[in-house]
Amino acid sequence: MAQMTSSESGNFTRHTTRYTLILFAVLFLAVIALFHTFVFSDKMLYGSDTIQAGVLFRSFYVDYVHQHDAVPVWNPYQFCGIPYIDGFHGDTFYPFSTLKFFISIYRALGWNLLLHVFFAGMTMFACARVFKRSLMASTLAAVSYMFASYLVSQVAPGHDGKMYATALFPLTIMFIELAFTRWSLFYFSLLGLTIGLVILTPHVQIAYYTLWACAFYFLLKLIFKYRETKAFPVILKPTGLFAMAVILGLGISAIQFYSGYIYVSKYSPRSDEKRGEEWAKSWSLGPEEAFSLVVPEFCGVNDNSENSYWGRNPFKDNSEYCGVIPLLFAIVAVASLRNRTTWFFAGLAIFALIYGLAGNTPFFYLFFNLIPNVKSTRAWSMIMFLFSFSTALLAAFGLDFIIEKSRKLKALEQRNYALALFVLPALVLLGALFFAAAPNAAINIYKGIFYSSIAPQKEMALQGHLSGISAGFWITSVFLIIAAGAAWFYSQKKSGVLILWLIIVVAFVDAYRFDLKFIKTFDQTTAFGRMPIVDYFKSLPGKFRVFVPGRYLPTNYLPLYGIEEMTSYHGNQPRWIQNLYGGTETKNFGVNLINIMNVTNTKYFLVSPDMRVKDEQLQAMGFVRKQQVQNLGVFENPFADERAYLVHQWVVEPSEDNIDNVVLSRTFDTRHSVALLASPSMQPNPDTLLAASDRATIETYENDHIVIKTSSKADGILVLCDNWYPSWKGFVDGREVEVMRANAAFRGIALSAGDHTVEFKYISSQQKTGRLITFAGLLFVGVVTVAHFAGRRKKGETVPEESSHE
Repeated sequence: MAQMTSSESGNFTRHTTRYTLILFAVLFLAVIALFHTFVFSDKMLYGSDTIQAGVLFRSFYVDYVHQHDAVPVWNPYQFCGIPYIDGFHGDTFYPFSTLKFFISIYRALGWNLLLHVFFAGMTMFACARVFKRSLMASTLAAVSYMFASYLVSQVAPGHDGKMYATALFPLTIMFIELAFTRWSLFYFSLLGLTIGLVILTPHVQIAYYTLWACAFYFLLKLIFKYRETKAFPVILKPTGLFAMAVILGLGISAIQFYSGYIYVSKYSPRSDEKRGEEWAKSWSLGPEEAFSLVVPEFCGVNDNSENSYWGRNPFKDNSEYCGVIPLLFAIVAVASLRNRTTWFFAGLAIFALIYGLAGNTPFFYLFFNLIPNVKSTRAWSMIMFLFSFSTALLAAFGLDFIIEKSRKLKALEQRNYALALFVLPALVLLGALFFAAAPNAAINIYKGIFYSSIAPQKEMALQGHLSGISAGFWITSVFLIIAAGAAWFYSQKKSGVLILWLIIVVAFVDAYRFDLKFIKTFDQTTAFGRMPIVDYFKSLPGKFRVFVPGRYLPTNYLPLYGIEEMTSYHGNQPRWIQNLYGGTETKNFGVNLINIMNVTNTKYFLVSPDMRVKDEQLQAMGFVRKQQVQNLGVFENPFADERAYLVHQWVVEPSEDNIDNVVLSRTFDTRHSVALLASPSMQPNPDTLLAASDRATIETYENDHIVIKTSSKADGILVLCDNWYPSWKGFVDGREVEVMRANAAFRGIALSAGDHTVEFKYISSQQKTGRLITFAGLLFVGVVTVAHFAGRRKKGETVPEESSHE
């Protein structure tokens, strides 16, 4: 751009700043309008995973921090204990979700999502500006990205980590672009910081896809850097800095990811699962979802008001729709500009689409066999945030092409431009006419080509949704015609630039009307209000767990009130407790439920009205009916082991695969014996009368510290019915000792006869190392940032480079 005087630069900057502030204010009001049913209520946003797990995870975290001024390390309320940090209980260290510490957890969870939709618009606008897009074109990019149903529809399933990572992603591409202009160390450091934040969301799979995109774009920049200079040494510096950025990002996330990675790879059920092709193909895009990228209603949706989804997945409570208006102008950009940037992002969008389709394309086996770690992932459709980003950015390029060049095209260029602008609207209009005239014929043609194996239940959903598909075609065709018409009128000089604002309005309206499907409120008191059953269990003495087999109580309801459950809902519990239960299907409950309840210190069994089991059956098994509370029958298990107890006999089974069978055996005496993986350095004592004089009294039971006073006349094993985990260290009278695996999943310590003080302390060297690495990474970014701005001030560099597209 031409050199500007200081006065001109100041006016230019003020104009841009004023526009940006006004735009962000308008976008924020638009987000408030989209979420108005939540904002102007006292309810929470509905999200299935939020209700099932998110509320408990965050409530426990917030309450613990308020009480102890520390992050919890252990969650004692589910599955006999789960490591809190290592087990990934959500956005524990993600810094942009701190509202939960200041307002109601139910409201904070919704506001976090709302604000990240707005944040996605801000980051996308900034990214488009770095790519030297005009203010109008950057606005189209921001509106397209932030209101894309791919992002907003994640509210319905409660996938907050996906939303956080998607909102952050534009910053990664933006910092790579900036790093190849000037101040590369500074911008690569900011890239590393952003990568760290993406990992801390913590959505590891989207973080993995983010690294792919960053690597692809960096390689593009590197190749063209080399082609410009023809000097190999020139590319060494950015290569080293990019590697530094990735390492820095991993380092910044180490406070969560280092110990979490070790847990998932060694101790979680996910370390045992043998995942093959079917796992990788599950929850991917089908052709129906691909068609829905143009007509969002096409594949239907499952929500509280309709069950119209007829695609190949079990159900669909979100959408990958990224907006047909940005898609149209992305096509214009690729067809008309054909430069390395537009080709790259077109390729990235196509790659994301093909990868997201997974097993529905022949490329699946290429990805499955060549790309590291994808065999252990499913729902490859998550990668569609790259499609959304690419189309939004390309739409900005397309709109700028119309503004700057469409009035100066030659005859051949004019024809290509017209084709790019009107082919998609024409095809959608033809589809609308076809569906209006012969909907059954239209859908039969589709099924004959793409979906001959449709299941009867899905066929019923499809037949009930034909009118919705037809309406979707008409709505989409109208929006496309308006947007294409506005661009054509401008390019033919029949209207001024103001008509192009109609494109942005239509893009917003199209996204807004479909996004509303996924935004519902939920009265938290119906699921989380205090019920009489809570007060009943709170009134009972001692430590115990409860078995809640039915669906009468909301998921994770009792743990929310500090009452421990034998099972509950998490998904990343230690593998040994899941193996003892018989996997996710808990098939071992049918083998020997009594033994499982005994060794887990489960003293109470809840019977709901919808359960098949009868009182007589439970009483025949030895359970004692204690109380009837709010239609729930409370039965006591009189055989349950105490939370901490001593035994003097043991069975040694060195195979981890077989020790569950020992515990489940009908002949295994859970009260007087314990199953171990290795022999202790003492001899068993068969005298069962010894138990009468044993004492094991819990004096302290804290999140990271347990103290038990014991007394026994003979050598024995102290059993604690909490999950074994290597970070729990054992101490007897101040001396560290081995904590053994007891009864397949729990903790045991060998004790000599006499009186002892036994302590269990949660000491994690991995977490300590992770914290140090994270703090070092943040310190590095801080030092680079201070040095950068100090250097700029010293040189008098106060006016940033601006776009020439104004």
